[in-house]
Amino acid sequence: MNGIIGMNDLLLETELTAEQEEYADAVRSSGEALLALINDILDFSKIEAGKLEIESVDFELVDLVEETVALLAHKVSGCDLELLVEVDPAVPRYVRGDPTRLRQVLTNLIGNALKFTEKGEIHVTAELLSRGEGEEGSAVRFAVRDTGIGIPPEAQKKLFIKFSQADSSTTRKYGGTGLGLAICRQLARLMGGDVEVESTAGEGSTFSFTLPLREAESTPSSQRIAAPPAACFQDLLVFVIDDNRTNRTILRKGLEGVGCDVETAAGGEAGLAAIRRRLDSTRPFRFVLLDMMMPEMDGMETARVIQRERFDPSPVIIMISSIGNRPARAEIEEAGIAKWIAKPVRRKMLLAELGRWMGASGRPCSGVDVRPLLEKIGWRRESPPRILVAEDNPVNRKLAERLLAKLGLDAKVVDDGAEAVDACRAGEYDCILMDVQMPRMDGLEATGLIRREEVGREGHVPIIALTANAMKGDRERFLAAGMDDYVAKPIRRGEIVRALENVLSKTNRAARTV
Repeated sequence: MNGIIGMNDLLLETELTAEQEEYADAVRSSGEALLALINDILDFSKIEAGKLEIESVDFELVDLVEETVALLAHKVSGCDLELLVEVDPAVPRYVRGDPTRLRQVLTNLIGNALKFTEKGEIHVTAELLSRGEGEEGSAVRFAVRDTGIGIPPEAQKKLFIKFSQADSSTTRKYGGTGLGLAICRQLARLMGGDVEVESTAGEGSTFSFTLPLREAESTPSSQRIAAPPAACFQDLLVFVIDDNRTNRTILRKGLEGVGCDVETAAGGEAGLAAIRRRLDSTRPFRFVLLDMMMPEMDGMETARVIQRERFDPSPVIIMISSIGNRPARAEIEEAGIAKWIAKPVRRKMLLAELGRWMGASGRPCSGVDVRPLLEKIGWRRESPPRILVAEDNPVNRKLAERLLAKLGLDAKVVDDGAEAVDACRAGEYDCILMDVQMPRMDGLEATGLIRREEVGREGHVPIIALTANAMKGDRERFLAAGMDDYVAKPIRRGEIVRALENVLSKTNRAARTV
């Protein structure tokens, strides 16, 4: 599955005819569906056998919720559907629990809502019900509300029965195995909660679950986007123009939570009138957050009018739209739009972008760093990092090689652990991507040899495990073997970037102190 999904993702990034792109996209969706089915069956088997254990690790809750929703944003591209995310500012930022299983339940519930909702909105929320300390933890309620087909009362009784669906006709129309909701309920119960449903036929559904989440014992270090401190935004005047009431409320509450003054309008004409009125006041709008798809006057037309009228001072325009509705770069620049951000909007990303523009105008505020990987970590050498890839599967080797090339990294590929050890003896590498299961010499044995040979000489080459077995205890086992991090298969670009950024940043810092 790693080879099928990974290589097809690379294929979709190449120049294809419309027909070829259609076929490749069908392969992508079929592969994702097969992977989901395999994972569901494996998970349910482990649950039934009592072998599935819940992890307890520290993680950043807000990022997890927003990233989970963002990963599904492409599914509403071109649809008359809004996918929205809202995290209560009172929700603890760092908590202790099982991020993998929480993400799995959320993904499944959102996926279910997407399947049965053709228009309207899907609103994902996380709110704090009660704050606790110690083992009790804080009670956080997660909910996925949709405006889909809804579920009649008699059918709701069958929702959580394995291999069952509310209506047999939905299987033919929408697909599915009837395992998803059963797994969600089992996982939620294992984490100390339960999944509940409220629904009215023809009006939509809300699936929710409440989990006890303890306070994190340490602050996770996964700060890929650095949002400026709240003090930067005190009394900053921001104008939100969006025809969707829920989205206006989410943006307003999120910005007010860090000290901004926020005004809103439901359309382009009303927005332009408010901007003109503000020019006569002592506090004109500093930023305009502008929705792309609006009736009567859309975001592009509104931005062009703002550009044409040359307001003084001219507000910074940040356009917000779904992934599939992104205008061409030339159109964005011609309309005077400073930045385009995809829906659903991640609060940290939005604040970082506001901070960047405030810094550019002289207001003391650090902003977001969105430079390429090597610039972002401040790579000290002119030549790119040398990456060694040890992988016995030829398709996976090619996938890793292409991904690293697209990141601007120099990669050497070998077939097994023994060749990886020989390569380390013959040359220096800045990082090794090491498959765990390989013939002749596996990744753990090769790592042990490399670490033993490092004793007595300066240097430590970071090793990232590549494994299809991302299960509880694996991280500890890999670290005990001398590895620095791991990435689960199928290999995703975002996870590779995260792991490389983590280990190469440490290598870079260590080199600068010598």
